[in-house]
Amino acid sequence: MKKILLLIMSVIALQLNAQTITNYTTADGLLSDFVECIEADVNDNIWFGTSVGVQKFDGSNLDSLYNC
Repeated sequence: MKKILLLIMSVIALQLNAQTITNYTTADGLLSDFVECIEADVNDNIWFGTSVGVQKFDGSNLDSLYNC
């Protein structure tokens, strides 16, 4: 009985800590499939640095800043 209870509690704990990972590519609007650096700012935006330019991801949209 203790083993079943422990198993159920473990499954519940894993589900509470589950995170979703989403992959983005050039087909989704990313400037390059090779990202050289990633940073997050205080506004929860994620910045991607590539050889093509820099992009800001706000959770929904990718805004691009291109190299000159």
